[in-house]
Order: sequence, then C-alpha cells, then structure tokens
Amino acid sequence: MKLLIDAGNSRLKWGLWDGTRVTDVAYCPLKHDPGGAVRTLAAAVPERIEAIIVANVAGPWVADALRRGLARVCSTPPRFVATSAQAHGVSCAYAEPAKLGVDRWVVVIAAHHLAQGPAMVVDAGTAVTVDVVTDGGQHLGGLILAGAELMARALYRDTSDIGHARVQLLPGHAHEAFGRTTDEAVSFGAVWAQVGAVERARIAAREALSAEPVLYVTGGNAPQLLPYLAGQPEHRPTLLLEGLAIMAQG
Repeated sequence: MKLLIDAGNSRLKWGLWDGTRVTDVAYCPLKHDPGGAVRTLAAAVPERIEAIIVANVAGPWVADALRRGLARVCSTPPRFVATSAQAHGVSCAYAEPAKLGVDRWVVVIAAHHLAQGPAMVVDAGTAVTVDVVTDGGQHLGGLILAGAELMARALYRDTSDIGHARVQLLPGHAHEAFGRTTDEAVSFGAVWAQVGAVERARIAAREALSAEPVLYVTGGNAPQLLPYLAGQPEHRPTLLLEGLAIMAQG
C-alpha cells in the first residue's frame, strides 16, 4: 500500500494506492493551520505503508512539517516528486522544467495516461491552471488564472467602492447569470471569466492539436465551473493522486 499526498495552496489531500485504484481519499484545510493538517494526516496513516509519494506546492515549511509528522508514524520517508524534462511518456514544454509547478506536471501525466490521446486539464483551486498535452505526450504549456476568491480580493484591494464581496456560486439559469447585487456581480464575473478562458483555451487547443482534446476538470472549485462548460468534460477529483500513483510505479 502506498500513501499519496497532494499538498496544495489551500488544503492537504491524500489517498491510498493498492496497485489498482486510489482509495480512502480524504482532505483537510491546510492554509491557516498547516501543523494541524499534518497531524490529521498522520493520524489517518495505516500501519503498513510501502512508500509515501508527495506533490507539494505549499512551500518548504509544509514539506518539513510532513517529514517530521510522518516520521512519527511511519518509518518510510516521503518522496517528493519534482517536474522533469521527461517522465512517464510526457515531455515538459518548459525550457526550465523546474519552474513548472509540480501539481501541473502530475495532472498532465495523469491526463495523458487516462486519455490515450490529446488531453486538456483544468485544475480549479486557489488558482485555475489549464494545460494541454498531445497524444504523443508533448506538453504544449498552459495558462494560470486567479481563482474566484483571488479575483474578488483584487477588486476589494484595488477599488474604492466595490468592497469585500462574498463569493457565491453562479445560479443555474442563464437569465439569472447577471448579478443584482455587488456580491453577485463580482462572484458571477469571476466564474464567467474562468469559464470564458477555459472555452477559449479549448478552441486554441483544438487548433493546435487538429483534434478535440479530452477535457478533465479537477480541483476543489471544479463544481463551480463544470455546469457551464460546453460538451462533456470529465470531472476527476482525484486526478493529481492518480498521477502520483503513476509516478509511484517508477
């Protein structure tokens, strides 16, 4: 049994890999209490763990906390994966691969193996990332957008009249998609900005690939975007953990 850990900007997520599937997926908030999050994870670790595979974008302090916290309950030290020029059939688009966030790298690897063809990944979390990979495994690069909360905070910080908007979900009907309060206008605008960027990126990906990529949507805020994306995007909440499972095999 292998423990897979996704240390993101806002939450710590983990699951177990039994060689066939990811099971026992759980998560807890990370940003405001990293130490508490690691303790929660450590308390959930089963006795027999062969390996611990970690994708960490939460910074070196969280990496140190994971090492210390897991050492108390497991003799196996964690392996922190990193972006490389090539791995598991995927070639990185960045001239300096280390500058590509490891979370993006892992989900691209997962998407490539799942799609068995061209794929596009949208990871909607604190930030929203979009990445495209060809059927031959060439990563074409991607986009990074502010998530809804970040957009709302930017408006609050840099305008005088909008105020601190309470971000909320879009309504279910198009005729209700225009805000009738400032909170609604900011919330709806933030989500529509992300939806519009994703759809425009799909057009560009289709042109670059000369094919329709499979669209995978993951991340904690994926449910905000999914109802408004065209076609049939596939919701993969555990995509990053699935990528770690692939990386754990070699």
